[in-house]
Amino acid sequence: MIYETYGMTETISHIAIREMKDVYFNALPEVKISIDERGCAKLKTN
Repeated sequence: MIYETYGMTETISHIAIREMKDVYFNALPEVKISIDERGCAKLKTN
C-alpha cells in the first residue's frame, strides 16, 4: 500500500493519512479536529 500524509508548518508534524486510492484523509489517532464558531479548524493532540 502507498500512503499520502498531510502536515502543516503550524502543526510541526503530520496530522492525517490516507491510502492513495482513498478520497479523504483520516486524522491520526492522537489528533482531534473540529471547527470553531468562526469556521476555523481547531486541532488538539493528546
